[in-house]
Amino acid sequence: MRNVRHRLRSSPLATIAMVTYNSGRYVREAIESVLAQDYEDFELLVCDDCSRDDTWEIVKSFGDRRIRAVRNDSNLGEYLNRNKALALARGKYLMYIDGDDLMYAFALGMLVRTMERFPDAGFAAALPPSEKFVYPVELTAGEYCRCTFLGPIILASDFTQLFFRTAALRGVGGFDLRYRTGDLHIQYLMGSRGNALLVANGLAWWRKRRGQASESLRASGQPLVEMWRYGREILDEAGCPLDAREKALARENLTRMLLRNSVRMLLRGEFWNAVHVALDTGIPLREWHSILHPYRKPYLSQVTGDDPIRLGIGRAPPSAAPARAPWRFPGEIAPVRALDHRPRVELAAPAE
Repeated sequence: MRNVRHRLRSSPLATIAMVTYNSGRYVREAIESVLAQDYEDFELLVCDDCSRDDTWEIVKSFGDRRIRAVRNDSNLGEYLNRNKALALARGKYLMYIDGDDLMYAFALGMLVRTMERFPDAGFAAALPPSEKFVYPVELTAGEYCRCTFLGPIILASDFTQLFFRTAALRGVGGFDLRYRTGDLHIQYLMGSRGNALLVANGLAWWRKRRGQASESLRASGQPLVEMWRYGREILDEAGCPLDAREKALARENLTRMLLRNSVRMLLRGEFWNAVHVALDTGIPLREWHSILHPYRKPYLSQVTGDDPIRLGIGRAPPSAAPARAPWRFPGEIAPVRALDHRPRVELAAPAE
């Protein structure tokens, strides 16, 4: 009988997509970390972007039948390569690992089991510990947008801390090639259009080293400019789940974030980066006053470690007393739903 670890499946439950380019120094260890997962039902899809070193030879040296490897005839660039991996993925779930990253052995099993409990979530974001949440917590699009623009930070730091439902990622068209911060943009986009799941981080080890493209990108301030742009795009969408007042506050916070960071750059002597961040977006002069005012992020501000959110904002297990109502603007309708991993039971909104 063949070892189950080497069984070839036509439709594995999960795809781990490894995008590589000149990763020869690290790719063997990266592949070995994926193959060492304590969960069996996966494929490792390696998409090599026409590396010029020995990356492809190292990838092909593995005889494990869980590996599917393709090599681009020409260099596509990071996000075209990620979209190609998305098109080729056979798994219900998808996780991206670069050729110099390492996965912890428990990561895939934990992610699959958790996502299976929350079938409405389009993706999971692994986050540091928070006084406000006891993970896992599922958020609706409205809750996600309120957290993102008007509340606590819920953005995962990089692709190694994101886990996608493949159909959901395909449903939004994959990665937008206009942006170099695709790991952030895809969270904004998918979180504003469907349910998202927050889980504990520590799934993989993202290698940070000198000379990485991400290092120079951060130093230039480009991520701030891009976050402002796609944040505003999402707020302007007809389907954005925020009301008019929430959108106005969110736009102010985005502009405040951009302008304040440009001032910090200026104080550090980074004159041209500061000018780029402040002016490249074309922020109207009438909005510049926002730099003088504090951030307005009232959503969930009353939630502390004394009574953190469990299972979802404003939700309670069927056997428990009604949960505290989430913070909301005057006139906002309290949610009436219970999206728990247990059998679904509709809960009435807590009384005012």
